[in-house]
Amino acid sequence: MELKSLKTLLERKNQRFVCTPAGNRTDGGSEFTVAIRHEVTAPLNDDELEQVSGQMGRKDQLLDVFSQYGSIRLYCDTLSNQSACYIAHPKEWHVKE
Repeated sequence: MELKSLKTLLERKNQRFVCTPAGNRTDGGSEFTVAIRHEVTAPLNDDELEQVSGQMGRKDQLLDVFSQYGSIRLYCDTLSNQSACYIAHPKEWHVKE
C-alpha cells in the first residue's frame, strides 16, 4: 500500500464491514455489520527515525511511514477493540542482539 493510499484510508470516518459467514450466500439473513476505526500515534521524531535506520538499515518506505505515524492500528472493531492489522511503534519492537 502506498503512503498516499494509507493516508486516505486513515482519514475515512464511520467505516464498517458488512460480514457474512464463510461459505454462505449473501441472502441478507446471515449478514451482520461491524463498525471499525483506525488508530495512529504521533510520528517518530528525528532521533527516533535515526535509531530505526541504524537498527534496520536504510529502509526508505519504512522511514516514510514512521515519519508520518508512530504506530498504526487498522480495522479495529469498535466493540471488541481487536484489530486486523497492527504496526507497532519501534519502542515496542523486540530487537535481537
